[in-house]
Amino acid sequence: MQNSFNLQGLSFASLVYLPHGVRVLTIWLYGWWGALYLLPASLISAVFYSKDFEMAAQATALSTLAVMAAFLVAQRMRLGAFYKPGQSVLWHDLLLVGALAAGFNAVFLSLLRTGEAFRFESAIFVGDILGFVVVKLCLLAFFRCLRKRANKPDSDAR
Repeated sequence: MQNSFNLQGLSFASLVYLPHGVRVLTIWLYGWWGALYLLPASLISAVFYSKDFEMAAQATALSTLAVMAAFLVAQRMRLGAFYKPGQSVLWHDLLLVGALAAGFNAVFLSLLRTGEAFRFESAIFVGDILGFVVVKLCLLAFFRCLRKRANKPDSDAR
């Protein structure tokens, strides 16, 4: 779908990068352990889908570090950063952390590339934010359906 927009030279970035949403939600739920869970899976995918494993491994580590940095900054700003059982979820805070993580990720990954840094950073930033928003909206719709189903009276009970 991205290629249909004729965005020449942006093959390094996705317009909707769903793994960013997965990274943010995993680290939100599991904290530092989430980063440890993400790294092996990311490295395995780098082996299969990347021509330059060393660059992919560095990018994976930097992307995970970017999300952790965003959560640490959010904690300093006294936003409800990491998930705590029994605490209500503040989705707007989580969206802010996801956007902050996208910004950190774009800057960190631009350190691996030379030339056209702004174009690279902006493509990564937009793809990460849109990916996180899509993952978040899908989860919200899923949970809404679950709530409706749980509140629906059983027709077989009569």
